[in-house]
Amino acid sequence: QSITMCENDTSQQDEMERKWRIPNFSPSMVPRTSRNFRITQVYLDMPGCPDTECRVRKQEGEGQRVFTYTEKSQTDNPAVRIAPEREITQDEYIERIANYAKPSFEPIIKTRCKIPDGNGVLELDIFDDFLIGLVVVEREFQSMEEMEAYVLPEHFGGIEVTKDERYFNAHLSRFGMPHD
Repeated sequence: QSITMCENDTSQQDEMERKWRIPNFSPSMVPRTSRNFRITQVYLDMPGCPDTECRVRKQEGEGQRVFTYTEKSQTDNPAVRIAPEREITQDEYIERIANYAKPSFEPIIKTRCKIPDGNGVLELDIFDDFLIGLVVVEREFQSMEEMEAYVLPEHFGGIEVTKDERYFNAHLSRFGMPHD
């Protein structure tokens, strides 16, 4: 069964997040209580979705394997994107990659550590493969006020890259490691 979300078969979801590069990452930044997942995501060239970033993702961890399909559309604010996502089957994941994977984009492979942070979660991504050495942390928010007021815990030593498209996963997939 093939699905195309550009047919508006899912609700819109706003994704409000900020992102920081962690230049001096140490494993001690990841508490033992974090939930860790292995993620592989592949960017797609879906018909009928020219201005939309489409991807499939496989997330493995905690004894589960979950496959999702996501379409992201930019808004006027780089920290806010429309990002409907839905679960798909493993067969749909494989079919999407076989038929629609963008040839000039490399798969993103990373370990995601979910770290409790007040009333939210920090998602620390440790990249592998052609992005080895890159570590970023993201945090999603429920409101613009919460997002604007947030201060990343100091021990991360993060450099904010929320508005720097070189750190968007699709850009990393196509162009590799940013050079600051």
